[in-house]
Amino acid sequence: MAFAAVASGLSAAFAVVVFLRFLRSRRPAFAAWTLGLLIFAGAAAFQAAGETGGWSPAVFRGFYLLGGVLGVIYLALGTVFLLAPRRVAWAWKRTPASKWRTSLRSRHPMGRRAC
Repeated sequence: MAFAAVASGLSAAFAVVVFLRFLRSRRPAFAAWTLGLLIFAGAAAFQAAGETGGWSPAVFRGFYLLGGVLGVIYLALGTVFLLAPRRVAWAWKRTPASKWRTSLRSRHPMGRRAC
């Protein structure tokens, strides 16, 4: 529990540092990394909650969604913005979010009305 809580706090603090760098430079890589770090902080907080109070379905889903799905997308997106040509990076930016949303629609019992 202690390690997950510390990881959550450190990730949130590092997200603030990266966000301040984004404000100075306006580079999209820093914005994506800020979001990815905040998502990781949320995932670590869910892990700490699960280790402390037990793994309810809601806690596990929050942990898995933030840590296993969303965090990776935005951390990778920051790297794409850093390394790829601008045109490629902006095109790739639209892909993960749209695929994730489509995936939610197809798996949710209410289908399209849920999103």
